[in-house]
Amino acid sequence: MKIMTTGFSALCLLGIGAAANGETLFVQSFESPDDLGAQYVDATVDGGSFDHDLINYAGMSAVDGAGFDATFRTNTGVGLTDGDFVGVTDYTGSGSPGGFTNGNQGYQLSDIDGIMVLTLSAVAGADSVSLDFWLNSTGYETTEPNVDFLTITAGGEVGIDTTGSDIDDLGIEGAWTTLTWTGLTDSEVVITFSSNSGTETLMIDNVVWSGEAIPAPGALALLGLAGIVSRRRRA
Repeated sequence: MKIMTTGFSALCLLGIGAAANGETLFVQSFESPDDLGAQYVDATVDGGSFDHDLINYAGMSAVDGAGFDATFRTNTGVGLTDGDFVGVTDYTGSGSPGGFTNGNQGYQLSDIDGIMVLTLSAVAGADSVSLDFWLNSTGYETTEPNVDFLTITAGGEVGIDTTGSDIDDLGIEGAWTTLTWTGLTDSEVVITFSSNSGTETLMIDNVVWSGEAIPAPGALALLGLAGIVSRRRRA
């Protein structure tokens, strides 16, 4: 497995392999219109004070959906109980990238007042993953307890980790960035973001899993039958 770095001294920003290989197995671009809604408010009692799974609420932007799930980790903030713009979004106004890299929707994390973890499920047969992320250009904090950071992994392999760095010094704000992993044995994607301001915004879009499709059991049976017929004809 080749690992190529961008040369940032304190930042781990990796492209594992040169490009995704194999056929596209699944694309997550958060395009379901049913996932759009109003500002998200975590109704969990004292929800900013302890780690917990986030759930969807009627009429609000979805934080969970087909193949993706969000959790909250506390760092003494109020969390998402005060209402924040997180989850599936089609917002393209001020403080956004102005559009998405695949379709008209993406996934937003901002003003978390804690730490939010977005997990995207592994796809069977996938050994390559790519995704696009966008960070708003603003002032990110480096002092406890509100240290802002971003980590993204696929199959446990780090794509970006700003821990211990000032995001403002890394040149990753204000433009879409693509991360690519190849040679994976596990394709689960985990995105962890800490922020405590509405301007500290992360957008995720166009997550692509590639590899060799695993045939369904019925297809495998048909392949086996075809082999038997072929052998009989040769006999």
